[in-house]
Amino acid sequence: MDAKDRKKRLQLLLERQAIINKNAQINPCFEECIDALGENTIIYSQDKSQKIYKDFSSEYKITFYGRIQWSAYDYSEINAKDIKNNKVGIDSANEAYVLWSHGSDPVIRTTLKAAFNNFDLLSALSPDIWLYEPHKFVIEIFHDGIMRVLRKK
Repeated sequence: MDAKDRKKRLQLLLERQAIINKNAQINPCFEECIDALGENTIIYSQDKSQKIYKDFSSEYKITFYGRIQWSAYDYSEINAKDIKNNKVGIDSANEAYVLWSHGSDPVIRTTLKAAFNNFDLLSALSPDIWLYEPHKFVIEIFHDGIMRVLRKK
């Protein structure tokens, strides 16, 4: 690891710790999830999280009950086995934001591989989650077991 990589890693760790310190009542399950996702997982501030949610809701039509309005898009249905076996049609090395439908946990950014490997921990934090990369893809995991993916061309 060269000096540039060490500096970047230190900055990520400092930002993560600052967010954790700022919100002393952070959900212990959230901390467990972050630890499991790995050291390159980024935790965003409240302001940045709000901007990401705003961008997400600007890019996709959202129903009044909190789902993407799938009738407006060409999507694929997937299942938990597809996620666990990384068969969603998107390279698992890609990174994505993780957005939560409930709770006050901040948006995080991680690789799809880390998210898929820790799917149970992610889904324990919120009944509905989205793995979102602006203008590229979204994966919606809804509490009723329906999972959908939309890949943009």
